[in-house]
Amino acid sequence: MFTLLLLGILVAVIILTFYISTYLYENDITLVALLVVVVGIIVSIILVGWIMDNTVEFVSQKLEIFYNPDS
Repeated sequence: MFTLLLLGILVAVIILTFYISTYLYENDITLVALLVVVVGIIVSIILVGWIMDNTVEFVSQKLEIFYNPDS
């Protein structure tokens, strides 16, 4: 469930970054628009890392039944 929340936040960050940077670029505030894009990319990378971590943890818990420590 937490992963779905992170996916929603990721989509919201991408959409907000796009619209805010487009608005700033059209109004000739390019430096701030570039800063918004860079911050959006950094936040997106962090969110994707958390999503991958949660997904790997979930899959490893599901595959734990196949682990046989006696062999």
